[in-house]
Amino acid sequence: FMKNYLVSCILTTYNRCDLLKRSLDSILNQTYKNLEILIIDDCSSDNTEKFVKSYNDKRIIYIRHISNKGLAQSRNTGIENSSGEYFAFLDDDDEWFPNKIEQQLELFQNSDLKNLGMVMCGMRRINGKNFIDQKESLRGNLLYKLLIDQPLVGNGSCALIKSEIYKKYGGFDVRYTRGIDGYYFRKIATYYEIDYCDQILVNYYED
Repeated sequence: FMKNYLVSCILTTYNRCDLLKRSLDSILNQTYKNLEILIIDDCSSDNTEKFVKSYNDKRIIYIRHISNKGLAQSRNTGIENSSGEYFAFLDDDDEWFPNKIEQQLELFQNSDLKNLGMVMCGMRRINGKNFIDQKESLRGNLLYKLLIDQPLVGNGSCALIKSEIYKKYGGFDVRYTRGIDGYYFRKIATYYEIDYCDQILVNYYED
């Protein structure tokens, strides 16, 4: 039996109104329904706001930055305004499979790792008509591995994270524009164990 935790889904976007429907619909189509959806608009100059407001779903919270602050701050803004026991990120050009949140939450509850802070999953890298499926295989205490390299498959869109981590240890480092996922995963691995869902649950569009 799965407890009905609230999951905060943080969708960060900037001038990608044309792609936003795909990513937002993939959250709305989740088999797990107890979600809040925070759309963080990093000061887009296109029709993003109008598009988001065309959705009639009470779970959607739209927040717009008054200046462009970058991905790290956009994610932090999402976490700061979230109320879930877990949070998950989706980049505006990626897409979740319908059972992504359900599968990861199930693992959070059934994992044999006692100090679990984050669950990752596999992803499908799509470039035009070509795709490569990549699965995660690292679990447990990964700090040493993460200090040497960024060996985890997937990016921020593949993670489900306990929200207590933000309350205790903070969020993404806004000094960085690249590698922010790896930096944050190392922070999580300093204090928690990491597990993975042995399934492809994210479409990652490289094109």
